Amino acid sequence: MAVRLKHAWTCSSRQWSKSEEQLLSALQSCDGIKQFNQVHTQLILHNLFQHPFVATTAIKKLSSNPRTTPRATSLFDQLHHPDAFLCNTIIRSYVRTSNFNAAFHFYYHKMIARWVPPNHYTFPLILKLCSDCGSQREGEKAHDRVIKFGFDSDLFVLNSLIRMYSVFGRIDYARTLFDASYVLDLVSYNTMIDGYVKNGEIGVARKLFDEMPQRDVFSWNCMIKCI
Repeated sequence: MAVRLKHAWTCSSRQWSKSEEQLLSALQSCDGIKQFNQVHTQLILHNLFQHPFVATTAIKKLSSNPRTTPRATSLFDQLHHPDAFLCNTIIRSYVRTSNFNAAFHFYYHKMIARWVPPNHYTFPLILKLCSDCGSQREGEKAHDRVIKFGFDSDLFVLNSLIRMYSVFGRIDYARTLFDASYVLDLVSYNTMIDGYVKNGEIGVARKLFDEMPQRDVFSWNCMIKCI
């Protein structure tokens, strides 16, 4: 049975043979590192591994298990044209298991060292890494790179910056970023209010809560903590 082709494949002008489709199906369904190694060998022999869809599928599968994430990193090193999605996938796997040293090592020595440009999701991930490991210095360096790459006006990134500086106790600077933004959403308000509550500034949190254009369960839960 031929594998159902995903979008990345249908965008390609290449015609895929039945044996290649069977390899893709095997890659998507393989269970365990031994089976993966067998499929990987065949992908290399068929000159398929460098295809973006194949590489993405392989690295996503390996990164889903902390025991095989280092293998995903090894495969990443073999790619001729890695992208931000692959980098984010591997970093996210390390962050998810609190392997902060490995996450930073990959970010600096694989992503940055190979000049892989970040995308919309990279910096929120890196800022979360800095917050979770408690490194304000790394967080400030990440903020500098946010500005350098022009992501400082991205709302997803802004909300991550507000959260990070709130975690580090720099609530006034978080509010400066909040006030300077032309666009805010519910997450922006919730993150700012949660930061005030966790930094003990209950009165300011309540004031901002009253000014919110809309509220959700998280908003109310933040205020319940104040009672």
